[in-house]
Amino acid sequence: MAFQHIHRPPFITAIGSFFSSLFNAMIDARAMRAAAEARAVKIQMLNAKTDAELARMNLRRSEIPAFVFRDLMYS
Repeated sequence: MAFQHIHRPPFITAIGSFFSSLFNAMIDARAMRAAAEARAVKIQMLNAKTDAELARMNLRRSEIPAFVFRDLMYS
């Protein structure tokens, strides 16, 4: 059995590369949005707590954003 090599014009390869990059960017954007939404929910949940509950967590209200984003700020 012989294999045939199919010659593709460069523009076909470029179009395929474009759509591949586009779909990868869309997937990355969706993942970033999901992560941002999860962080926003975490901030809302912490803001809904009382000052006493936050104190038990050793957290002040002004420190909530730094607490939620600590993995990005100190990595």
